[in-house]
This record gives sequence, C-alpha cells and structure tokens, in this order.
Amino acid sequence: MGCSRLNPTDSPIQNDTTHTAIIMVDDLSSAGLATDNAQIKSAFTSSDVLTIVEQHGGGCAVHEFKLFGSKLFFDSLPPQADIVLSHNAHGDLCKALITDTLWFSLLRLREVYQSSYGNKGTLLLRLHEPGKQEPLSPLVRYEF
Repeated sequence: MGCSRLNPTDSPIQNDTTHTAIIMVDDLSSAGLATDNAQIKSAFTSSDVLTIVEQHGGGCAVHEFKLFGSKLFFDSLPPQADIVLSHNAHGDLCKALITDTLWFSLLRLREVYQSSYGNKGTLLLRLHEPGKQEPLSPLVRYEF
C-alpha cells in the first residue's frame, strides 16, 4: 500500500513520519501516474496532512495509492497547486466497493512553496481523482 490506511480499530495518527509523503514533480502529465478508478468522497487538511476518504472497486488484491504534486503554482490569491491521487489496482477485477481513508504528508509541497513565496502561506489544492482532468470542487485549503 502506498499510503496509510484506516483500520476499524485505528485512530488517525498526527505524526507526519507515519504518512506517505507527496511526490513533487516538474510535470504531472509526464509522471506516468497510475489511473485506476477511485472516487474521492472527501478531502481536508490538518497541520501538514491531507486526509482523503476514497472509494474503489476490488477486494482481491492490494491497491497502491500515491499523491503527486506539481512544482509549479498558479498565480492567484491565494496561489493554487495541482495535486493528483494515483491509484494502481494491480489488475484487481473484483466487484466489492471498498472505502479507505488515506493520509499524505504535505511537507514537501510546503517546502517547494516556501522556496518561492516565503515562510507562511495558504494554498488552494486542486485535487484530481486518478485520470481526471478537472479538479474536485471546492478546492482544498491548506494553511501553514
């Protein structure tokens, strides 16, 4: 699994070292992202962690989720950043509807932002489902 998962007996851990880090790339379109179907039901930030609740079909194989972010920001107030959820089902054709909670550390995104804009800031995250061109609405607010 490429990210933290919520088991029924688990509670969300707030230590960023336990969360999969966002992968920052120069060009999302050439990053070779896995695009198996997954629907994002909700997403929010807390501290430097993005929590995503998603649903996907399967049940017969381990699924891998990763989060990719662009190093380029949209010049707006506040600035915006494209991020994409990547999903590799590893050929799982089973039909169970699985709901998972995923946690991703946004520290690398913050570092890239701070190298251009300064220490504190707000970003609007243009979160994309796997293989989708349009971001989810509303955009996710990330403050640090």
